[in-house]
Formats: sequence, C-alpha cells, structure tokens
Amino acid sequence: MGYDLRTEPTERVNPTTLRAFTRCALIAALVILALLDPATVTDAARRSCQTWAESVMPSLFPFVALSLLLVSSLNALNLPCTTLTSLSVALGMIGGSPSGARLLAQLQNQTGGKLSKRSIQRAAACVTTASPMFILATLTNWLGTSRFVGLTMLVSHILAALLAGLVCVSWTRRWPDDESTRYYSARDSARDTENQPPSPAKPLTLSEAVTQAAAAMFSVCGCMVLFNAAVAVAASRLALSPMAAAVMASLLEMAGGCARIAGLGLPTAAAAPMICAAVTFGGASVFTQNAAFLSKAGVRLPIQLAARAVGGLLAWSICAALLGNRLGWVVAAAALAVSSVPAIPDAPTRKPTPRGYPTTSPHASRPRARAPVISGPAC
Repeated sequence: MGYDLRTEPTERVNPTTLRAFTRCALIAALVILALLDPATVTDAARRSCQTWAESVMPSLFPFVALSLLLVSSLNALNLPCTTLTSLSVALGMIGGSPSGARLLAQLQNQTGGKLSKRSIQRAAACVTTASPMFILATLTNWLGTSRFVGLTMLVSHILAALLAGLVCVSWTRRWPDDESTRYYSARDSARDTENQPPSPAKPLTLSEAVTQAAAAMFSVCGCMVLFNAAVAVAASRLALSPMAAAVMASLLEMAGGCARIAGLGLPTAAAAPMICAAVTFGGASVFTQNAAFLSKAGVRLPIQLAARAVGGLLAWSICAALLGNRLGWVVAAAALAVSSVPAIPDAPTRKPTPRGYPTTSPHASRPRARAPVISGPAC
C-alpha cells in the first residue's frame, strides 16, 4: 500500500478581510454604545445640528456654490492648470473646508486628470482650512475675547496652512511632475485607450452648483453629528475630565472640540492657541469630509493627514508666539526643521480598467506550487 504526503498550501489571512472584520466590529461596538445611552446621543446630535445651522451653514454654503461656479467658468477659458490650481487654493482657503477639496476634485475632473500628483498633493495641504468668518465670528464669540485675538488666530491658521504646503513641497520633491492617473472614470479610461483627446467640460449651471454645494453641506452636518455623538458617549462612559474630553473632541470633531476648549475657562493666551491648533488640524470629521473629494483627485490621504498634524503644531506655536509666548517660535522652528527633511517616495499608480474590459494578472495562469509526492513501500 502506498501513501501520499501531498499537502495543500497554507491559506493566508486576506488583509482586506481582516480590515473589513475590524471595521464591522468597531461599528457594532458604536451601535451598542449608542443603544445603551440614547439620551446622550440624541442631545449631542441636537447640539451638533444647532451649531451647523447657526454657524457652519451660513458661512460656507454661499461661498461654496459661488466658488464652484467661478472655477467651472474659468476652466472653460482654457487657462493654464497652474493658474487654475492657484485660484482653487486661494478660494479654498477663503471658503474653508470642504469647499477647497471640492474645488480641487472638480478641477481634476474637468481637466481630465492633467494635474500632477505632486501639485495636487501640495495644494491639498493648503486648502483644508476653516472659513475666516467662522474664526472671526464664531470662535471669537465662543472665547468671549477681542477681535485682535480673532485676527491673531486667523493669521496663525493661514500661515500654518501655507507652511504645511511648503512641507509637502519637501516631501514630494522626488515625485515625477507628470500627469496624474488616479482620477479617471470608465469613459475617460476607454477614451484614453483610443488615444482621443478629452473634450472640454461644460461650465456648471446655477442649479448644478447649488445641488453640489448643498450635498457638501449635508455631508458636513452628518460628520458633525456622528463624531460629536461618539465623543459624548465616550466622555460619558469613560468618565473623562473636561480637559481630556476637549482633547478627544478636538481630535474627532473640530467645532465641538473648540466649543469644549472655550468652555474650560482657561486664560485667552492658553485657550486661543489650543483652539487654533484644533481648527488647523481639523479632526477626523473634517478629514473625512475632505477625503471624500481629495481621494478622487489623487491625493494620498496618509500624507494629507501628516500635513494636517504638522499644520496643527505650527498653528499652536505661531499663535502662542504672537500672543507673547516666546516658546512658540522655538517649537515652530523645530517643527519645520524636522518635518522638512524627509522626502517621501512616489507610489506607483495604475489606471483603472474601464467597465466591460477583463482584468488579467501576470500570475493568473501560473499553477499553484505543490509539495512533491513521496511514495513509500507497499504494505
């Protein structure tokens, strides 16, 4: 009787399956916590909607709609991509998140993906800012301070965003300055395979701009409600101190975190830099809002998150220095010196296969390796 020691290869855990399982477990845990404390979740959601309706929506919606119309109309004039990118950055810094990210995604779409990965990554580091009206009106009112402090926070916020863009210049200096290939629809990919030049996009109509701006605003509201509810449940269940709850809220939802910092009763010289850092970093809520658009434009989100962290540190140091704390200049210089050294290698990108085209892998037809067959003596 012979025996066969042929064995099957060991199956490895699929990273995609592991991430999906972790995500489902986290969402299920949040649902259970929300069901255990529905009153806290409802109250946090109500306060988030109130803040959105009273402060965020009035200051963002008109500017988002008008900026979409302006960039779309200028793109029809066949201006250079550099000019359109600079204009989108300027309008994005004035309008605040997520208008800047929305403008970059629209520009990348209408130009057929002609913006290079290097330029779009640098522009994204500058546009994910807060609206000046939100800083000068809402945050100054929450702090109960003078307009000078509000202007100081605004200047620190803008300088930190520009410096974060300069840091991205250092990080991406080794990237090739070629056209981006990440933002392509199925029709664009099929058209490229036929070597046909893209046709110029038509300018947005007023109704289209209003519809897109309204969708962006409701996305902001949804993120604010979700993350503020998570902060409220965590602060209630973990019995966090007011300072710890304010830090957690700043990391998750910017507006709620700023409100908590303003309610701590700290001196203005200490509270203003903290609020400026929270606004510049943006938190998970603002990052999620911008990521929905920036990922389509070809922005590498981990680098974008690192740029927001550097910007938050720079905002705190600049604001503290302008308010009389000399340590802020030291921290700003050290942060720039450390973060400007490394250059991040470019990640290879691949055009997605258009719909209806089969995807082939160079290893698809390769047979699976098996262990050799060992035959023993008959019994």
